[in-house]
Amino acid sequence: PAFCRRALLESNPLAWMISVNGFIVDARTMPPEVQQAARRRGLIPDLPVPSAKNGATK
Repeated sequence: PAFCRRALLESNPLAWMISVNGFIVDARTMPPEVQQAARRRGLIPDLPVPSAKNGATK
């Protein structure tokens, strides 16, 4: 995952595997606070939030 293109990183399962209480889990399925802690420790990638396309707004 260290040399993976950002476009492919989101779908690379190895980039998202973390150990929680001795179990290997996909960080994308964990609560936001666990994901934030993993990002701070550099365990999972910090991908930008997708922006609205074609000028669409809420």
